[in-house]
Amino acid sequence: MKVYFEGFSEYFLNSLAQSATNYGIRIVQDVKNCDIRITIDPTDLLAINKSRDIIILAEPEVVRPDLYKSKILESSIKILPVGRYRAERLGLKNWIEIPPEIPSYSRSQSDHRKQFALVNEHKFSSSYRSNYGLRRKVIRYFEKNRPLDLDVYGKEWNTTKLLELKRRYSQIKNNRSILQIDVKECFSDLWRHYKSISGHMSSECSGLQNYKFNICIENDIDYISEKVWKAIYAGSIPIYVGPNLIHDPELKKCVVPSTNKLTALIKVIENLDEINANELRQNAIDLLDNINDYKYSIDNITHLFYTNLLEII
Repeated sequence: MKVYFEGFSEYFLNSLAQSATNYGIRIVQDVKNCDIRITIDPTDLLAINKSRDIIILAEPEVVRPDLYKSKILESSIKILPVGRYRAERLGLKNWIEIPPEIPSYSRSQSDHRKQFALVNEHKFSSSYRSNYGLRRKVIRYFEKNRPLDLDVYGKEWNTTKLLELKRRYSQIKNNRSILQIDVKECFSDLWRHYKSISGHMSSECSGLQNYKFNICIENDIDYISEKVWKAIYAGSIPIYVGPNLIHDPELKKCVVPSTNKLTALIKVIENLDEINANELRQNAIDLLDNINDYKYSIDNITHLFYTNLLEII
């Protein structure tokens, strides 16, 4: 079977290529010469060939609501969502994982002098599933009650009023249905100026080594992104808002979990003196040092990919 891959990282694609023949797969470079095209988050859904194409749902619904329309999910298009949590939410049997992005910098013996960091671009969504508004609420909480404890890193937090309005309005137009629009979420804290902004941080987030805690809020709670991996690598304990991690017990031992309710998150933040920070950091070191023994290894993720791919073809 000849398969064409579209939108995959070089790291993941190399692993898929090395194992392809074990699963009766031949990877080709010409889309015109393939039996199956596997594409990540296609921008042109009208061009999808139902008899040939398989869609990988990598971006969450809050970012690409068009990929989650009922006419897509309930049609005969073959879909593989990223992550078991998303598959369960969508009622799908099969899923894939993306290899975690483990930073490559040499870690220092930092004493984590600073308290809290939040590393995110200032984003907007009109989806009820969005956690972007929660990030803004957390920043407001710190700026009002603990103004010296939080440093925020990322793009577009304080921008022009016109650009911010355009970005928010574009999310209204991007929503999959007028009935699904959460106007309050999309326009909360309109034109607010944030005092906690500390500039940008490198893509590997090595600066997190200076912080005791990283407030790690996923865009949506149905998947695990690279955010949590970058935090535990840096030794900055994630205060984590994401899936319940029921399928990731090893990762759960490395974070302080919270729901996506502001009151719950603040309660977690105000009671951090009750946790064993050294134990959480040691759990993270053990996980990263032995990652090949767990499902997060590139070999296991590659096997999961091909197993689920063959089941839906």
